[in-house]
Amino acid sequence: MSASEFSFPNRGPPCEALRCLVFCQIFLYHHPIKAWSPPNLTTPSKVTATNMATDEPTTGQACGKPVSELTLCYLVCTKDAAGAFLGAIMITDYRARPEHFAYVLPVKPSSMQKILYGSTLEEHLRIDVIGQKLWQQIPRKPDIVFVESAELLDVRRVADVPAAVLSKREASEPGSLSEFKFESTDADREVVHQILHLLESTVNKVNLTEPFGRIKEALKEANKPAGHA
Repeated sequence: MSASEFSFPNRGPPCEALRCLVFCQIFLYHHPIKAWSPPNLTTPSKVTATNMATDEPTTGQACGKPVSELTLCYLVCTKDAAGAFLGAIMITDYRARPEHFAYVLPVKPSSMQKILYGSTLEEHLRIDVIGQKLWQQIPRKPDIVFVESAELLDVRRVADVPAAVLSKREASEPGSLSEFKFESTDADREVVHQILHLLESTVNKVNLTEPFGRIKEALKEANKPAGHA
């Protein structure tokens, strides 16, 4: 093996004399995860009976839990104008209120990496590098992972919980009383349907796709140049 060759992950022990092209190493050392947890909010001195009533979930269960015990997860991975990959994860309660948020600094593959990984590059970065690393840092395992695009549905093999591409149903789309539509694997379809049905049946209805926008805005805020806060 000449000095111009590269060692890949899980392909035997690396040779110290060689330069190694290992995305996970690049990610771990140069693209650390930034995490945030919401502070305890001060309990208001006055809470109206109406507000308290609308926060009460209706009866029913999914995954063997009442709706108030469900934990949701939102995963986003996008590309910026410079071609770098940005990723973030948010854990929420059943009302989509944040309990944990983490993101990675932009990951930009080199020209050599683009050549060597070819058409497999984007899936590798989105799922095996960014998605997996973010998943490893979550404080607890959620009941479902919502993603915004089909490219992230393969996070199912990393997360080992039901995953679904979630979107709002157009008003012109007939055939369902649900406000949302989803795409998932056949194995997950029934569980995803149960969870969505239960979430939509809460008294205080929640826009389940709105957190995607929050995460993207948070990523923009987190990656602002210094002095532009």
